[in-house]
Amino acid sequence: SGKSSAAKEDDNKMSPSALTLRFIPLIECYLIVASSTLLVRPATALSPTDTSHSYSSASNKRKLDETPSTPVPVNAQQSSLISPVPIIRVASTSSTAGISNSGVITVVLPGTRFRQSAEYLQMQMEFAEINADAIRLLNFVEQNRVVLNMILRHNVQLLESSFSLLVTLPKCRQVLHFDIKRAYFKLKLKRKRLNAARSNSNMGGSLRITVHRQRVFEESFQALRYKTADEMRRKLSVTFAGEEGMDAGGLTREWYSVLAREIFNANYGLFITTGDGVTFQPNYRSYINTDHLAVFKFVGRIIGKAICDGHLLDAHFTRSFYKHILGLSVNFHDLEAIEPDYYKSLKHLLDTPLEYLGLDLTFTAETDNFGELKVIELVPNGKDIIVTDENKYEYVRLIAHNRMTTAITTQIDHFLEGFHDLVPPELISIFDAQELELLISGLPDIDLDDLRANTEYHGYKSTDLEICQFWSVLRSFSKEEIALFLQFVTGTSKVPLDGFQALHGSDGIKKFNIHKAGGSHQQLPTAHTCFNQLDLPEYPTEELLREKLLIAVREGSEGFGFA
Repeated sequence: SGKSSAAKEDDNKMSPSALTLRFIPLIECYLIVASSTLLVRPATALSPTDTSHSYSSASNKRKLDETPSTPVPVNAQQSSLISPVPIIRVASTSSTAGISNSGVITVVLPGTRFRQSAEYLQMQMEFAEINADAIRLLNFVEQNRVVLNMILRHNVQLLESSFSLLVTLPKCRQVLHFDIKRAYFKLKLKRKRLNAARSNSNMGGSLRITVHRQRVFEESFQALRYKTADEMRRKLSVTFAGEEGMDAGGLTREWYSVLAREIFNANYGLFITTGDGVTFQPNYRSYINTDHLAVFKFVGRIIGKAICDGHLLDAHFTRSFYKHILGLSVNFHDLEAIEPDYYKSLKHLLDTPLEYLGLDLTFTAETDNFGELKVIELVPNGKDIIVTDENKYEYVRLIAHNRMTTAITTQIDHFLEGFHDLVPPELISIFDAQELELLISGLPDIDLDDLRANTEYHGYKSTDLEICQFWSVLRSFSKEEIALFLQFVTGTSKVPLDGFQALHGSDGIKKFNIHKAGGSHQQLPTAHTCFNQLDLPEYPTEELLREKLLIAVREGSEGFGFA
């Protein structure tokens, strides 16, 4: 929307005025009429951002970030919001690119088979035609986005009825704030779980697993790989073999935390780090692990279950992978975060006449399979099609698509098979790639002021010297140490999406709480992660408090006594 985060926060704090409330019935009537007269359900499960481009027309000369300036069909308009010049049109069940008689390049997005249901199509509504009424609706939604969000923040259930247009029409749901989308998402998930429980008497009970801490990934995979989707929806209860901890929520949170790290363990060869050194995407060489596709399905289930259960994961993927989860097409610029040097070379190719580069290129790509070079045709007979200044834009789109999609299509498809066992594609599609990252991983920064404002004390008062020293020590910690501390007391190093006011314990919302511990000042602080509780002895000096707390968080952040 172009608004600053501070401005959005101001919007969030506002409540509907009496005048606004009086206009709600009129808004409802307008949206209901617009939905019934202007919208149609798409006949096929095209991605909301997919469209097609001529292979040899003058349109190939357009720059990759150029946006159409004249009215175009709705699919193309939608694509301009995420991928200004998309490269894909879903037209078959094959993942191989091809050129039709009309010169259109077509390929298939991974996971297309999961996006064929009536429920999914219902969430991808289109305008029957782009006319004055359609434009008037879009203008109304854009101009009143603050008021609409204000109303929905106080009654998100309107999205299931009179305001449904705002979530079923992709063009409109972009004005919805993330917290509203998340509330709607949770509401629909809860309804689905309750409906499944009513129709399936086997949904009761817990899903119990026991794993050794040193083999969390392997043993969890074996314990869960053959579970049905219904079994995976049960409440998870984790036991670490040889440890005394009883799971009231804290062990499960730590299991998620440890498992999230193991997913990216290079020894498994499932994911590789990208140019930024922080994000990950599937490894096209994952086949070195004979069970790699089953493991990708398992990883998809873990990510999906974490979302459904409200557990945050320290798992950050590339923007293109988030798009694949959402069924959105990737674009050339997504390649920059994955392979920045390769992106620069392709950008140079676009910006420079080929005659000055001395390159002899065809519509092919090379892959290196452990020293063995393999040539892949980007289109049928691609080895015979010379790259020219006229068609190099299509070449770059296809080469980027090959790197980010085609090379890892099988891995993505199996990940989505597991993911959609638990998270329906029609529900996850309401988010964009940035919002999906927030949904999975939570807020990235730990705000100590927010933590302090949402802390309860037992045996201490907020003004006691020991408490003042505690917060002084915590502020002296490095970012890593603060994350370790948070993991020590809550079982995870991630902050809830709504801040520490929404910190969960074993029985729902449970704020961070500090209890005065008896005994000698030689003792270490202890924690009860199921209750977000820190037992803090009285230390004679701030220096000793810092020393003991650091020992506790460094040596105890992944161990349990009784939780």
